[in-house]
Amino acid sequence: MPSAFLSHDSRLRETWKTAFPDLITGPLAHVPPAATLVWALRPPRPDGDAAALVAGLCRQAAGRPLILLADAPDEEEALAALAAGASGYCNGHAAPAVLAQVALAVGNGGLWIGQSLMQRLLAATARGLA
Repeated sequence: MPSAFLSHDSRLRETWKTAFPDLITGPLAHVPPAATLVWALRPPRPDGDAAALVAGLCRQAAGRPLILLADAPDEEEALAALAAGASGYCNGHAAPAVLAQVALAVGNGGLWIGQSLMQRLLAATARGLA
């Protein structure tokens, strides 16, 4: 499954290359047509809204799964990204093994969120059922 890693400054991280030796890289403004899984590194906070970024990239991805990467992950941002159409939200510095797990889950139609957000959502669900 070819993965495209897009970033605002076209940087490529060694962990990404380790996890996906045949990855495609590029700027956030363009989703490569050959990619079946799209990863986007969110620009630093002053550069805009994560939900708007995700919505625009999802339109370009035309049904292909999108995972938003963040150097400083935030649970509220993760929820906004998922609501805007992302299939996952992950730390941009994640280890290659974690990136491979994310790709497997999302590539098989699942969603990926961090453990703390999952626990928060499960706790809210449990309170709602009580």
